[in-house]
Amino acid sequence: MSTVHFKKAFTMNLEDVRHGIEQLGQGLQKEHGLKYHWEGQHKAVFQHKAAKGHIAIKGNEIQLELKLGLMYAAMAPLIKSRIAAMADQYIS
Repeated sequence: MSTVHFKKAFTMNLEDVRHGIEQLGQGLQKEHGLKYHWEGQHKAVFQHKAAKGHIAIKGNEIQLELKLGLMYAAMAPLIKSRIAAMADQYIS
């Protein structure tokens, strides 16, 4: 099992950050089949047959942790770069 960690500072207001996380979640769902749901106002939980994790708003940054199953462990760098690109697109 491999874990992807990602952090990104933001300057947007919280409502816009939540909207950005929503867009990120929809993109991951559409492109990779990850399902997500919100747990409270500051944490979105992701789940897939080969991965699970969350993205949380902590202070002025988002923090993502995604645990990948064995089949996807070798793809961790690619997955992290794709998530980073999507986060840059939706959250600033």
